Amino acid sequence: MHTSLTALASEFDAAALWAKRLADQYPAAAWTPRPASGGWPAVDCLAHLNVTAAAFWPGLERAWQAVQAMPSAGEPFRLSLLERLLLWFIEPPYRQKIKTPPAFEPTTQPTTQFAEQVRAQFQDHSARLAAFVLSLEGFAVDRPRLVSPFNPRIHYSLWAGLKIMVAHHRRHLWQAERTLAQAAAPQALITRA
Repeated sequence: MHTSLTALASEFDAAALWAKRLADQYPAAAWTPRPASGGWPAVDCLAHLNVTAAAFWPGLERAWQAVQAMPSAGEPFRLSLLERLLLWFIEPPYRQKIKTPPAFEPTTQPTTQFAEQVRAQFQDHSARLAAFVLSLEGFAVDRPRLVSPFNPRIHYSLWAGLKIMVAHHRRHLWQAERTLAQAAAPQALITRA
């Protein structure tokens, strides 16, 4: 197994564990309030990741078909300068907030039941993405191109697309964790009083 593929699959697994740790650590009520500073409730961060994963799947499936027709290749998988810059920009902590296109914004009113469904769906997407990465063994994953579901003018390799997805997971899990900590802080003060 390619070390890079195993490491990338582990990053998707780590994102799922991060989300599970947050679910275990914070009460359901902390997932739905909008932060006082603005932005999304924690549940919307995960809902956005679910919408994004669903939008990526058609491109990933096309890339899977393309990569099978290409000669096999070994590591290291390469990233272009633009791909490396995009990854750097996406990784938390934020360097700059980005306006989310309307098609990728969560649209459901957050409720406790909805939060449980969103967290379960995120776990499923993460497991499916990790399995997809491991299925790429022996293929030249840095050769087929993906069109960004966020902006059709942006193209990157399958390898970069997967790295961008997991960085995007970390970005919004980081955001969710900060939101949850803010939502839980007043409860902790009340509990101690």
